[in-house]
Amino acid sequence: MKLARIVPPQWEAHFPTEEYRMALAHWVLEEPETYPKYLKRGAKYIIIDNGSFEDEPVSVENLNNAAAIIKADEVILPDVLGNAKETLHHSWKALGQIATKRVMFVPQGHTLKEWRECLRTWLAYWKENKWSHEYELAIGLSSLRMEGSKMPQVGTRVQLIPPLLAATTSASGGTLPFHLLGVGNPKEFAERELPAAFQAGARGVDTSLAFAVGAEGKLLTPNVGKVRLGSPESYPELSTWTRRLIFLNLHILSEWVTNGFAGIPNFAGIQGFAGAHAHLDAIPTFWIRQTASKWLKFWAEGFCDLPKAMETCGMPPGKYALLKEKGREVYVRQLTQFQAPTGKETLITIGIATLD
Repeated sequence: MKLARIVPPQWEAHFPTEEYRMALAHWVLEEPETYPKYLKRGAKYIIIDNGSFEDEPVSVENLNNAAAIIKADEVILPDVLGNAKETLHHSWKALGQIATKRVMFVPQGHTLKEWRECLRTWLAYWKENKWSHEYELAIGLSSLRMEGSKMPQVGTRVQLIPPLLAATTSASGGTLPFHLLGVGNPKEFAERELPAAFQAGARGVDTSLAFAVGAEGKLLTPNVGKVRLGSPESYPELSTWTRRLIFLNLHILSEWVTNGFAGIPNFAGIQGFAGAHAHLDAIPTFWIRQTASKWLKFWAEGFCDLPKAMETCGMPPGKYALLKEKGREVYVRQLTQFQAPTGKETLITIGIATLD
C-alpha cells in the first residue's frame, strides 16, 4: 500500500519526493509552473483529483488541462458528496471527454444501500458500454455522507470494503484497484481503516494529515485528533523546527501505510519480551525505527520528549529510561511508579543524536 502525501504548493519542494502522488487540479491550474515542477520529482504514478472535496470542483475541460500539465496517469472522475445520482450523471458525462486512459470512479451515498447501488450501477454501465476497451478503472473510497457534506453520515470506510470487493470481483472477474481518498479521523484510520484496507489489498491512500498536524506543532499519533489543511495561504511561513516536525510526521505516516498498521507490533508472545499485562522488557531501537527511523535524533534535539516519542511508536503511556547495553545499541525500558532514573541515562543522551 502506498502513500500519496499532500502538502501546499509553496512547500512542495521542501519535502521528500515520492513515487505515488496526488495532485489537486485547482492547485495545478493556479500554479502551472512551480507546483507541477516539484510535484513530478521522482513521481512514477500521478493521480489528479477533481477538487470536489476541497470545494474547488473544476470543469472537465480544466480537469483535462490540469492532467496534461502534470502529465497525470489517472484522473478522478467528477463526484458529488453524498449524492449517488449526481455522481453517476457527472462521471458518465465526463468519461468520454477524459484524455487519460486510467480513471477513478468515486461511489457516493449517505446510506450503505445508496452507496452499494451507486457502485453496482456504475459497474453495470462500464460493462454494457464496453468502456474497458478504452479505459482502465480504479475505485476511490470516500466515506458515506449527507448530500453536499464533508462530514461522514454513517460509520466508517471499513464497512464499504467487503461490498466493494464483492461487487468489483463479480463485475470484472478480478478485484479492481482501490484507493482511500483522504484521512478524516486519524484514530479511526489508524486503528480500523488502515488495517482493513491493507488486508484487502488497497493500492494507496492520499492525505495532507502529516503536514497539517506538523504545521500545528503536533507529532503524529493515532490520538492527535482531526486536523484540516485549509487554504495554502494559511502557511506563508514555517519555522525550521516546524519543517523538521512535518518531515518526521511524513516518515511516521509512510511507515504506517507501508506496514498496514500504526505503531509497532504487539510485543506480547514475542520471545524476549514481557506479556501484555507486564511491564515491557528492553525494546531495541530497531523495532522503534519501523515507525520513525530518526526518532532518537528528533527527541535528542528537543522536538519531543521521550514519553511522546514512545507514544508515537505505539507504546503505552508512562515513564521511560534509556539503558546502554552491549556495543552502541541503546534500549528503552518502561519504568514502574516505584522506579526512577539512575542518573546514567543522562550520560547516554549525549551520544543519542549520533545513532542512526
